[in-house]
Amino acid sequence: RILFTSFIAYSFGHTLGFAAFTGAAIRFRLYATARIGAIDVATVTAFCSLSLGIGLATVSGISLFLSPTHAATILRLHHNWSILVGTLLLLAVLAYGLWASLARGAFEIRGWALRAPGPFIGLTQIVLSVLDLSLSTAVLWSLLPEGTHVNFITFLGVYAAAVIAGIISYVPGGVGVFEAVILLTLPGVPPDALLGSLLAYRAVYYLVPLVCGSVLFA
Repeated sequence: RILFTSFIAYSFGHTLGFAAFTGAAIRFRLYATARIGAIDVATVTAFCSLSLGIGLATVSGISLFLSPTHAATILRLHHNWSILVGTLLLLAVLAYGLWASLARGAFEIRGWALRAPGPFIGLTQIVLSVLDLSLSTAVLWSLLPEGTHVNFITFLGVYAAAVIAGIISYVPGGVGVFEAVILLTLPGVPPDALLGSLLAYRAVYYLVPLVCGSVLFA
């Protein structure tokens, strides 16, 4: 039931944008028959959004720390700045992992009780969020035009930056914004060939899941 609902919610949320709302609406509609209330659905949605943020911070930090030259060249900064930002991102994820694993009790924020998820859920959340983004990055990386000289670790950072830009833009699915960031951060790749790769990626990672999700939802 969870796999079924999550697949549909993500397929709509990725394509339509505003995943915190579209995905939550899908989850509420499908979980309502299992007597799961709106507060629980909101909690699940917030947890999924937090997981995405953790994954983006982790892969960005890894890319900036291990492969700082590309980002430094694009931003015209010294590579030490890339290493510093990457280190800070990884330290933030580490701090969350420690809090999730070691914190006891709960503290309230305006009537909301926030509890640490525990080591099993917290650490699994980090691992799965990184795996999710790494796999989606691998899809696009494998579709890049032949002769593209960018390693996977470097491309992790490029992909994460494009995803973040798409989220911030509030454009449905980040259409146009995501592609623009990829084009700007890979200046050595022919734009027409790269655009073809991006269109193929959209079909694989957005269009096909949306069609399948729509059929399942119907």
